[in-house]
Amino acid sequence: MEKKIQNNLCLTIILLLMFTLLPSGVLAVERSVNSQTIGTESIKPTDSLQTQNNSVNVTYTSDFKAGFKVNSLTATRSNDTIVFTVNYESSKNGGFSLFDPPNGNTISKTNVSGIKIGSNSDTLELSLAEFKQALTCDNLTISFWSDNASIGWLNFKSAQLQSLLNTDFDGNVEFSTNYKDGFKVDALTAKRSGDTVAFTVNYVSTHDCDYNFFNSPNADIIAKTVNGGIKQGTNTSVLELTLDEFKQILSADTITMRFGLDENGSIIFFKTAQLQSLLTEDPGQVKVNPTAITLNKTTANLAVSGSEKLTALLSPSNATETTVSWNSSDPTIATVDSNGSIIGVKAGTTNITATTVNNLSATCQVTVSSASTEKSISYQTHVENDGWQDWKTNGDMSGTSARSLRLEGIKIKLNNYENLGVEYQTHIQNIGWESETNRGWKSNGDMSGTQGLSYRLEAIQIKLTGTDADKYDIYYQVHAQNIGWMGWAKNGESAGTAGLSYRLEGIRIKIVPKGDPAPGSTAEPFIKSKLLTIQDKLEGTWISEASYVKYVFNGTHYTENIKNQSPRSGTYSLIEKPDGKIVIDFDCYSSPVYSDISDAESLSDGVITIANFKFYRSN
Repeated sequence: MEKKIQNNLCLTIILLLMFTLLPSGVLAVERSVNSQTIGTESIKPTDSLQTQNNSVNVTYTSDFKAGFKVNSLTATRSNDTIVFTVNYESSKNGGFSLFDPPNGNTISKTNVSGIKIGSNSDTLELSLAEFKQALTCDNLTISFWSDNASIGWLNFKSAQLQSLLNTDFDGNVEFSTNYKDGFKVDALTAKRSGDTVAFTVNYVSTHDCDYNFFNSPNADIIAKTVNGGIKQGTNTSVLELTLDEFKQILSADTITMRFGLDENGSIIFFKTAQLQSLLTEDPGQVKVNPTAITLNKTTANLAVSGSEKLTALLSPSNATETTVSWNSSDPTIATVDSNGSIIGVKAGTTNITATTVNNLSATCQVTVSSASTEKSISYQTHVENDGWQDWKTNGDMSGTSARSLRLEGIKIKLNNYENLGVEYQTHIQNIGWESETNRGWKSNGDMSGTQGLSYRLEAIQIKLTGTDADKYDIYYQVHAQNIGWMGWAKNGESAGTAGLSYRLEGIRIKIVPKGDPAPGSTAEPFIKSKLLTIQDKLEGTWISEASYVKYVFNGTHYTENIKNQSPRSGTYSLIEKPDGKIVIDFDCYSSPVYSDISDAESLSDGVITIANFKFYRSN
């Protein structure tokens, strides 16, 4: 993504005009930017907040090219303006852009001449309204370029900037709408009481109906229905979530409420970021400090580069102040992170201490021994929501099972092999194979993939290098979305999928002597979608049964016309998935959108389905 923005500065303008695919049946609804209208009505954000001057030293991850680096990034609020200041060193002139990955759908700002040769600083300003939009995104990226080529990027979590907003949720949910005749929501509130969060809808309706509550676009996190929840007249309806359900919806960007479950239903939708304070603070909750802390281990032994996980146990069980800080008495022997994960650095003994907010502590003595001489291959994956997992070896699974979490990065290294190395590359969402970009193959513990961009890994290739490479085979097997464990690939072959937008969820890797049997079946380690050459069957005008969406297909190009909106156009492809379904892949969306067509015959019959709308060939 960074490369695309850096290679074309105009893209930052185009990104602001892009649409994002909304839930099924909301094809005619636009994305809200600041207080602009969505659909037929919008609830505007509150006016400017109280004047303040705050500053945050931003913590970020980065990847810089030789000749450029960022020394610090700060965000400062002055009245209704937020200023990002980049302190850098550069051997070239250039510019930089701030956007939400992957496509800048929510925010995209550029300083086209912000990078000068030498040690300097420059700024990029957001209005308060733009900043509030940026805070609805989990991650923000700043990309840097010179002479239309990337010189680096940094990525950071937006949550650390929340203090600059300095406003608490007052219970009133800001939402956007797409109403049908005879229904309107006057207010939506959310209130927490203990372990329950209640959403109250104040509405006016000319009819009785059901309504549902789900995350956009596919209800894969939460889906609840209130049967008979809407009554004719001016009334209120309450939908309750458990605290666990509420935590789940906070992992979604947008929640949709649909009133009336057919095509005539009215819709409101809202950003979950505004509800975050309900999770961290319960107005009726009394703060309880812990009275004791223990660790799951009081002693631990590990090798150099080995790892161990400590867990802090607090009493009483109803303690609310559960933050624990971790410290190593000698980080040159073993380090510990904020989650209690320990890594051995060199032989010796050190104490790992966990401390509560009220200064209670517990200690584990850690002994690190010299590294093992056993030959092995180690690998570590970066998993959605979980971050970096512990290192796995010799065919053990790295990743997750039955949690639908994507792999975002991987590191692979060999232990105690002489004259042998390992290289690997991944196929990354929105990027493709790394060797086809300036990222290139990775080796010997370097990270392949991305961190902080929320891009999924879709496939991987791994190969051995060195003078002894012809003495071994390296096998690897991936667990792919919608497929499960695939066949074992080896020696640079592709494992995973391409063209299907399926995430990798787990991986196993083994090294065996040359010619030894594979660890398991080698059938179909890699699946690629087929591009069909039947686009001409779609030529002509197709009109939805709702009569307000129209597609005009001509060859490989299309124009989408939605009533009361500006038309948009682009290219499309017809693709056959491994299960035989035919899908339409539109290029206008931020990620591939596959709209199932029931079968090939439906094309010639004059009926297709796009985003749950049936379309008929116009006469």
